Amino acid sequence: MTVRQKFLLGRRVNLNKAGYEEISGLPGISDPVAKAIVEERKRLGGFLRPDDLLVVRGIKKKRLQKMLPFITFFPNN
Repeated sequence: MTVRQKFLLGRRVNLNKAGYEEISGLPGISDPVAKAIVEERKRLGGFLRPDDLLVVRGIKKKRLQKMLPFITFFPNN
C-alpha cells in the first residue's frame, strides 16, 4: 500500500519514525525536503510540535499547513 493510499484510509505518517521514502510521499514534499526532515529529526532528537518543522530547509508555513492533516509526531495529535 502506498503512502497516498494510506492517506485515503485516514492514516498518518509519524515523522519521528518514518524514513525519507515515506515522508517524500506526503503532499508537496520532495525527496530533498524529506531527507532534510530526517536529518533535522536526528539533530533535534525528534519533533515535539508542528512548528519544529519550520527550521527544516524547504518548509515554510504554507507547506506545513498542507502537511498537517497527514502527519503525526507530537503527543496531542
